[in-house]
Amino acid sequence: MIRFDSHGWRAPLGEDFNEESVSRIGEAIGTTWGAARPGGTVYVGYDARRDAERLAGVVAGVIASHGLRVHVSLEPLPTPVLGWNVSQDGSSIGGVMLTASEAPSAYGGICLRGPDGGPAPEDLTLEVERSINALPSRPAAPFERVDLLGPYVRDAVGHLAARPLARAPRVVLDPLHGATGRAARLVLEGIGCEVTSLHEEPRPDFGGLRPSPRLPWVEGCEAEVLRRHADLGVVLDGDGDRLGIIGDAGDWVLPHLVECLVMEYLVRQCGRSGVVVVNQACSALVGRQARRLGCAVRTVPVGFRRIYEEFSGGDVLLGVEHLGGMAFPWHLKERDAVYGAGLLCALLGTSEDSLSLRLSRLTEKVGRMYFSRRDLRTDVDRCETLRNLLPGVNPRELYGEEPTWVSHAEGLKVEFEDGSWVMVRTSRTEPVVRVWAEATSESKAASLVSSTTAGIARL
Repeated sequence: MIRFDSHGWRAPLGEDFNEESVSRIGEAIGTTWGAARPGGTVYVGYDARRDAERLAGVVAGVIASHGLRVHVSLEPLPTPVLGWNVSQDGSSIGGVMLTASEAPSAYGGICLRGPDGGPAPEDLTLEVERSINALPSRPAAPFERVDLLGPYVRDAVGHLAARPLARAPRVVLDPLHGATGRAARLVLEGIGCEVTSLHEEPRPDFGGLRPSPRLPWVEGCEAEVLRRHADLGVVLDGDGDRLGIIGDAGDWVLPHLVECLVMEYLVRQCGRSGVVVVNQACSALVGRQARRLGCAVRTVPVGFRRIYEEFSGGDVLLGVEHLGGMAFPWHLKERDAVYGAGLLCALLGTSEDSLSLRLSRLTEKVGRMYFSRRDLRTDVDRCETLRNLLPGVNPRELYGEEPTWVSHAEGLKVEFEDGSWVMVRTSRTEPVVRVWAEATSESKAASLVSSTTAGIARL
């Protein structure tokens, strides 16, 4: 059974994810889009995983057989690059990306983009799901191989280099053998950075790495930043929607601190304004920084689609996820780690101030918070039971403190007077219960997570 979730559809390569399943999905997409917009244009991209390019050709040929014009990338590329090309073409009905993002190399995946380059509408994915039932009944049709990376790079550099750098930041770039390396290097070099690349060559097995910009996968970049006395390291996930930053001291910088710095650059240096949209698992510091800069803050449940839905009003400056995803809707209504890295490097290029100094100044302005998280693997029934119980939980006291705010918008989130909070949420895609906490000390954050985890175990 093929079901699309917020990541699209993923399955083990060579097993459920194979030419037959991809052909069936292509047939469903072609049927749906061909009926909705005859003669429209569809863009197809792929990452660096095994068989991704070949299967991209398979799905493109099937979609083209429904009378649609199909453009396929010449090379592996990040998902935001595909989305940007879709958004720039008025004849485009959407895009198809063959990627499993941060999943291990044994997995393949496929996701859909809407006409604005963002996530495909839910009614579209449901219609495609309902149409997945048979193999194509007509022969594959020709499609066109086109350069999707070049136009994206020229546009990104054109915007990011609008303010010439006062100095050239020294950057260690680590795309973890995913599909983002060439795009990121061209953009960063294009705005004037001195770039040293690690693990740039796309590899189907990611060279034994996991394409996730978090510990321990960022350790190679940490060491290289120290060895080269670089200004920062940039680590990108497998398909370019999440960003990890290594500071000049060789340490991984928490995503919310990066988001705060980028936000300040957009407001103070670029003169932009608007609403900052955060999800419920984002650090309280992001909201503090937004309000300090005169931006309204809008909080939505976890899941990028909830952030994306806020872009329709046209008043959003920045959409922020808790795991390092940032979306700039005036550029693309989707997370774009390459563009985010370009903004941070442009900030560093405005003066001789180091990233460490900027982070220290940021802490003086918005304070310091500590983050902790634990994922509890369980079974489907237990997840469902907890999902049903959480809406009825309204504690008057928790761990010796009186809550100042309780939300059931996404599981359960409890906030306290000092800005600390704890959140419980069941995954929509797997039998996992996620527990997050943020507090004014490491010990309190850890205690909130461990106490909540123990409480869940007793249910």
